[in-house]
Amino acid sequence: MNLLNVLHFDAGYWEGWLGPVMLLVLFLAVYKRKLTPAAGFVAFLLGLTVLEGTGFAGAAMLIAFFVMGVLASAYKKKVKRSVRAGIPHSEERNMAQVLANGGITGMLAVLAIIDEAHKDLFVFLIAGSLASAAADTIASELGTVMGSRFVNVLDFRREERGLDGVVSLEGTLAGIIAAAVIALIHSAFMGFSADALLIVLAGATGNWIDSVLGATLQRKGRLDNDQVNAINTLTGAIVALVLKLIFG
Repeated sequence: MNLLNVLHFDAGYWEGWLGPVMLLVLFLAVYKRKLTPAAGFVAFLLGLTVLEGTGFAGAAMLIAFFVMGVLASAYKKKVKRSVRAGIPHSEERNMAQVLANGGITGMLAVLAIIDEAHKDLFVFLIAGSLASAAADTIASELGTVMGSRFVNVLDFRREERGLDGVVSLEGTLAGIIAAAVIALIHSAFMGFSADALLIVLAGATGNWIDSVLGATLQRKGRLDNDQVNAINTLTGAIVALVLKLIFG
């Protein structure tokens, strides 16, 4: 029994409204220059694919990730601009960034359409992937302005905030909370169980891998930020699968 059944929430009814709602939200995001037009179009197709493959559960997690990212990006923008001075950065997300963070989710949704018998598993893996994406995004956006001590993820030596692979305790905790939000939404639709903890662990692991890659291959120019983010979301899904196989 999940929370939505207890509250008599009719997911089937509301699914019919999600498409238009997503279109409106993405239109506003493009209008407010949070997304490029191409990114908005790809995000809409991604949302429809997730809605078709996983229903309200996957779509709700995807929307939550997007909303958390937008709110975190808007928090203390002036401080972030000063930190990122001289570093190429745009608040307007492009198509590559959308695919880097949501591509794995989209592919898992397609698999859910093809193999409906394992839909619940794919929803769980999507949760792991989005938990990783959310943890990375929130840790980066909030850690930059809330962190008190910034260290290299590999050796914990103090380094300048904003550099690839540099983390803070505050940012890390914020990332874990973001992963927990995704886990909570998954539980609300799929039922409360140990899966929630596995999703948070998958998200935290993906975020850690993201930081390690940032401190190594990204700094050396062998990977760009979009590639690191794609690996992060893939890691979240893989770790979720491994944990599911181990702990059931």
